[in-house]
Amino acid sequence: MTSLPQQQPEDRPPITAASDWPKECPQMPRTWSSIAFEQKEMVGWFDPGQLARTGVQALLSAVFGSYADRREVQAAFGRPELLDYSAADDLWFDYIADLGDGFDSTYAMARLLAKPALRVASESKSIETQRGKFVVMGGDQVYPTASREEYQDRLVGPYRAALPYADPAPHMYAIPGNHDWYDGLTSFSRLFCQGRWIGGWKTRQTHSYFAIKLPHNWWLWGIDVQLESDIDHPQIEYFRDLAAKEMPKGAKIIICSAEPSWAYLPMQGEKAYENIRVLESETIDPFGHTHMVGLAGDLHTYARYESHEAGQARHRFICGGGGAYLYPTHSLPERFDLPEQGRDVRYGRKSVFPSLRDSKLLSWRALAFPFMNRAFAFFIGALYLVVAWSLQQTSIVLEGINFGPQDTHEQLTYIERIGGWAYNEWWKVFGKTWHLAMVSPSTLIILGLLIFGMIGFADVKSGPGKFFVGLFHGLMHVAALIAVTWASAAFCVRVWPKHPDHFGFTLTFGGLMILIGGAVGAVIMGLYLWLSNRLLGAHTNEVFSCQAIPDYKHFMRFHLTKDGLTMYPIGVKKVPRSWELWMDHNAGATATPGTEWIVPKREGSANRAFLIEDPIDVQ
Repeated sequence: MTSLPQQQPEDRPPITAASDWPKECPQMPRTWSSIAFEQKEMVGWFDPGQLARTGVQALLSAVFGSYADRREVQAAFGRPELLDYSAADDLWFDYIADLGDGFDSTYAMARLLAKPALRVASESKSIETQRGKFVVMGGDQVYPTASREEYQDRLVGPYRAALPYADPAPHMYAIPGNHDWYDGLTSFSRLFCQGRWIGGWKTRQTHSYFAIKLPHNWWLWGIDVQLESDIDHPQIEYFRDLAAKEMPKGAKIIICSAEPSWAYLPMQGEKAYENIRVLESETIDPFGHTHMVGLAGDLHTYARYESHEAGQARHRFICGGGGAYLYPTHSLPERFDLPEQGRDVRYGRKSVFPSLRDSKLLSWRALAFPFMNRAFAFFIGALYLVVAWSLQQTSIVLEGINFGPQDTHEQLTYIERIGGWAYNEWWKVFGKTWHLAMVSPSTLIILGLLIFGMIGFADVKSGPGKFFVGLFHGLMHVAALIAVTWASAAFCVRVWPKHPDHFGFTLTFGGLMILIGGAVGAVIMGLYLWLSNRLLGAHTNEVFSCQAIPDYKHFMRFHLTKDGLTMYPIGVKKVPRSWELWMDHNAGATATPGTEWIVPKREGSANRAFLIEDPIDVQ
């Protein structure tokens, strides 16, 4: 958890437009309140409120995006400008994706990107790398959904604090991921397509897709795939025209996509690779060019796949380590075949981060689900309570019980009755619950939604398999609900031997249901995720998203010379959790222009950047 003084809303400075950022070095902040952003925690993906808000916005984006494609609106204002860096004989540039989540992880990566020089080592060598002339952000620059405020707090603020000023200024480019599209690309376009400043970085693109001309006949293409849609016709025409008229034959291309289509092909089928296949067949292959390197995030982990079948090494990366929760490497395919130039080309997995062993060990943390997802635990406990009181009210109606001052009601309510049964009379508890549920429409509706919700949640491809796995998960919750209700009732009828309308009885029962029911229901969810992942290879995303792991972050650094392209995958095993202002950390010292504003209070060996694997050379 981030250890930072949190600003109160009334003390927080107004958001300053990125385009208004001063050309001269801004003054080093002396207090937390003078930093115009809120340091956010990692997004809680199992927080029911968060899920509801994100789901609604994703649904609206998908519906309206089907009728209004902003890429076609962009095309009406002309072609993207060609971004030319080919005059340099020696060029450094960076790539990072899936950032803009929690402050700890996002800022840890931002400050590494911002350093003018960064020395990194692998097991065999140590190398000093240089800050890129530009950085490409590969999608999902903000979580959970795009808005001006979220971009400010989760991206602009941290990157501005990491590099408030630079001369000469490096450039910044970005392609949108699905989370950037959730507001119809409005916030993304304002931030990245209008020549604004993000700290010391200057944005230059005019469209959500672009082409960068690199030295020595290398090119970098950033493509935009809107919410898993097809690549639009104007975008295809732009790259085709570029490949035919401006790129010398034999050009080597780096493609940046928001989705690792190459890894999704064996996981989701041929349709997952359709966009890249169309792009290659219509804009690259006909003109004698080669797709040498593929870069994509979306999966928040590092993996490199390599092929030599075409006579030269080609690489496909999963590189989504900019800040979002970790994704398991042990669930990634070992190999895949990609359709290239009319034949299938085999790519094999060469490196991953974290290691397969570490990834499997981390999956065990899902069993601690209740401690990491308290909002979910409260929600499931409250749901159990609602069902229990629905059964209680049904029993009161059926028995004709009246809690008036003169009534001693001979008949027992549902909670009183099951609370008096011993543990070896469990069959009576289940029988009584079944009888009341069958005559209670509200109970049937809630239980039905719970069970069918779990069936829909089940991450199993086959229809029957999905149904039975989800049904088993749902029935586990129903059984837990009954058991927790029975235990809570047994406790209350002994502590409060009064009518169940007594305030103390009601308060105690409700508290126990939420506390115990929430804990048990959350344990069931964590156990379900872990078992389904280990036994069925399912819920690869959820088994880690429920943990919101900020560690094992990385980015790619590239060095292009006349001798070829060298790629440096730079990682950090554990990001710092405790921060302080530079002015407090270096009391009495004078900061040089562009000095980072925030530094770790303590920085150990696990926080240091290193080479995930030896540098990869491409000729």
